[in-house]
Amino acid sequence: MAAKLQDRMQKTDNGCSVLLVSAPGFANGWTPLNIARIKSLLIQKGHHANTMPLCVYFTDYITRHHSQFKKLDEEIGEFGQSWHELYFSATLFGHDNPEKLIMKSLVDMHLNKDIFYTNMNFGDNKLEPNPAILKTDHRRIMNYCRLLHKFLLRKMKTVDWQAYDIIGFSTMEAQFLTNLFMARLLKQLYGKKLTIVFGGPYFQPYNTEPIRKNFSEIDHIVVGNAEQGLLDFLGKFRKKTKLPKIFGTFADSSFAKGSAILSADVLNKFPPPDYDDVKAAKPGDYSLTTYVGSGCSHSKCSFCPITTTGQNLRSPQRIFDEIKFLRKRYGNRTIHFGDWEINGHTKTIEQLCDLLIKNRISIDSWAEINPRNTSPSLLKKMKKAGIDNVQIGIESFSENLLRAMGKPATVMDNVKVLKWGIEAGMYSLLFNIICNHPLGRTEDVQENFRIMRLIPHLLHRPVVAVLNEIELYRTSRLFREAEKFGISGIKDFEYYNRLYPKKILKNQIPMFNLAFRGLHVHPMWKRVEKYLEKIKKKPVTLSARKLKKGLLIYDSRNRRVKRYKLYGLEADVLLSAMDTIENTDDLRREHCISEDRINTSVNRLIKKGLILKKGNRILALPLKAGAH
Repeated sequence: MAAKLQDRMQKTDNGCSVLLVSAPGFANGWTPLNIARIKSLLIQKGHHANTMPLCVYFTDYITRHHSQFKKLDEEIGEFGQSWHELYFSATLFGHDNPEKLIMKSLVDMHLNKDIFYTNMNFGDNKLEPNPAILKTDHRRIMNYCRLLHKFLLRKMKTVDWQAYDIIGFSTMEAQFLTNLFMARLLKQLYGKKLTIVFGGPYFQPYNTEPIRKNFSEIDHIVVGNAEQGLLDFLGKFRKKTKLPKIFGTFADSSFAKGSAILSADVLNKFPPPDYDDVKAAKPGDYSLTTYVGSGCSHSKCSFCPITTTGQNLRSPQRIFDEIKFLRKRYGNRTIHFGDWEINGHTKTIEQLCDLLIKNRISIDSWAEINPRNTSPSLLKKMKKAGIDNVQIGIESFSENLLRAMGKPATVMDNVKVLKWGIEAGMYSLLFNIICNHPLGRTEDVQENFRIMRLIPHLLHRPVVAVLNEIELYRTSRLFREAEKFGISGIKDFEYYNRLYPKKILKNQIPMFNLAFRGLHVHPMWKRVEKYLEKIKKKPVTLSARKLKKGLLIYDSRNRRVKRYKLYGLEADVLLSAMDTIENTDDLRREHCISEDRINTSVNRLIKKGLILKKGNRILALPLKAGAH
């Protein structure tokens, strides 16, 4: 590998030579998202760049040689992002026994019962994680950490680091200490001969300065829009002028308004990401990544860490051309979208799907979607185009809690997207139900429970429902406006104190997110847990069959099958709601009857659990045809 890198990195006077590094994160199989895109951009601007996607290399390594560790991160669950970070923290700060440090820290987290009892994943009929896993996997966790440590040391020896002007580390939260470990080793070996630059979403206005002061091995930090910040840095670096320690800016230094996003014109000029270094390593399985645009169309949810405001999108043709190029060049149909949401502007994703379908470009894709901006036709197009693994921003089935979170979606939007996704034949529909929101009420928990009792036919595969706790991100409104949300006594997990020993660091480093202990999970969630477990064990069908003089509904949501025979207006209303008409005013005009008669029929269907109503909008719960 060293020889290949050297051959391809012939320096000229016109640009800098850069090696972009992405260390293993907390999820095996994670693709090097931005370094492939930044590499292409640097080459386009006349620089020389290579990537070192250690995250892909390590996943491939354990898949081939240590398959027993392949899904360890999934087994440990939400806390998986901490174990190898703790190991490298212990190595960095000279802890005598990293194994004891890791186990003590993991146990500390599990003693936090408020957090433990909300980490319940119902997708596989099991809770994750639990204390038994910690005892069972103690040795496996230690062996995994040692394996990762040896792997990094071995890979670092294969690179001629001095062949590069700049070593750039892409840094998400779960990569920071691993990157710092590598940077410290490089500085010990080469000193000032190497210029080390850190960048990525981990760096925010509140932590960049303390990090710069604490860690001398980091020469420069790029924040905000790293693509532009890095280009500015390289331009000044080439001129050998005196360089500031921090490059890139946020729109507001207090991060209350978020950082600026790239314009559509700039996004459309981006070259396709370059995965040649990944392909050269010949991993058995890896995914490619593309973008619809930049930012989020809403950007106002109270719990969300997004620091950008608004969303800019690329043209559908530009996205299609990039997918076509990646598919042809790398022979890989697994192409994921890295956006916070791909359907912020529905016409863009519709036109992209039309292009993929028309040109028969087959992909296997994952994306995040907004429940508001969906329709049966859009989801069917997405499925046909290969975008059939989606994570939906549902968060709650309580109207009050949705408003408290700052989400504009309604309960009907959330139920509809599940129903339409199943009817479209999506491969998976993943969503979270968030608990522990500081503005949540007991009534909100009961409302979540009530809706889930109405829609058990929508809570089976391909739907995967995960009950999740709120995380207190320092960039979120929950943190910035803590008093407004009634939050006090914010605490780090105890292991953060061991990650950054005060006796060693000159300045305390605030973490990207925190979990807090002051808010308790309502016991109602235990009922939800038991209920969901029960309905997953017993198959549920809710289907409709049209008769000559009415409609026959088969409903097995309870212990015995119920049959509803609907005649006249009730059957007409339900059939209309199942198809296209969802507004009671439109129904009244369609059937030329009074508002009172429509409302009477709708209320009867609501009592039977066959329809949901919000204002004058209705939603039929049965699937369109056949049993689920």
